[in-house]
Amino acid sequence: MVLIEILFTLAIISVLVFLLFKVSNLIINTGLIIIIILLILFLIFNVNILFETIKGPIQGEVNDNFDLTEEECRKIGGDYGRHGIAQNLYCNPPTSDGGNICNKSDECEGLCMLSDDGKGYCQKYKYQFGCFSALQTDGVIALCVD
Repeated sequence: MVLIEILFTLAIISVLVFLLFKVSNLIINTGLIIIIILLILFLIFNVNILFETIKGPIQGEVNDNFDLTEEECRKIGGDYGRHGIAQNLYCNPPTSDGGNICNKSDECEGLCMLSDDGKGYCQKYKYQFGCFSALQTDGVIALCVD
């Protein structure tokens, strides 16, 4: 994802620099040139802001627990079994705050899961599969993850 972000940023900067030179050759409009320079600087220093909205609420990480045996997984409180639509066999590690009451996902290591009783609880395991509702800052969202 980082490579895509860098390439996207470079492409936008290239277009803006091209426009800057095109505009400066035709008409010397310092106001437009200043705006383009400010846009370039904004993109250089804030490109991650553009991608935060694209990534969504669940930030996947590489599962570093693939090599754990079932016994080792159980010792850390994980769920050893087949997970997701691919049904791969691995350890789904516990979150540090699983089961704690919450009002939004910012309060949890993972998501704040909306339960049948209408309360929010931090997700128990690092990777959540299936369809569920989560409490976010701006309301409830419904997700299906496989």
